[in-house]
Amino acid sequence: MIHATRPFVVNEWIQTKIEGYEVSGTVKHVGWWSPTIVRGEDCQAVHIPNHKFTVNVIRRRKYLDCYRNKEEAPVAKTPCVNEGD
Repeated sequence: MIHATRPFVVNEWIQTKIEGYEVSGTVKHVGWWSPTIVRGEDCQAVHIPNHKFTVNVIRRRKYLDCYRNKEEAPVAKTPCVNEGD
């Protein structure tokens, strides 16, 4: 089901709530028969059975990027000056 619908892909950040537990992190593996592996900020791997994603809401970072501020600031290169010279 996960491979057929592709709700997320490897290296994509997701967030979901499964059986009362908040799970968020980067998808490291999506398999046909094996569970999906999500690695959170604490570097712990969470193995989630694929059928859990069919009944839970999944938030993807791809859609959260529209809220990110995308301003660029110019940076001028200045030579390093030693105070003792």
